[in-house]
Amino acid sequence: MLQSRTGKWLAVSAALAIAAALWATSGIAQTLAPATFLNLRAGPDKNAPVIGVLRPGMPVNAIADTPDGWLRVQSADGPGWALGEFIQH
Repeated sequence: MLQSRTGKWLAVSAALAIAAALWATSGIAQTLAPATFLNLRAGPDKNAPVIGVLRPGMPVNAIADTPDGWLRVQSADGPGWALGEFIQH
C-alpha cells in the first residue's frame, strides 16, 4: 500500500499508530487465536466491511475491546475488529 498520492499510505500509517497507542494503554494486550475462520472487519459491527480473514490458530494480539464483545486485534495481515466469542484465550 505505497500509494501515497491518494493518501492511502497516510491512512494506513495513522491506523497503525492508533492501534499501537491503544495497545499500549488498553491494559488488555494478550495473544489469542481464532477457533474458526473469522472475518476481520473495519469496525466493531457485523455490517462493517470485511477487510480480511483470520484462520484457525492464527495468533492475534487483542489491543482493545468493546462492551458488546468486539476485539480490536493486530494480526500478521494488519489491524481490524473481530467478535471475541470466536477467539480462544
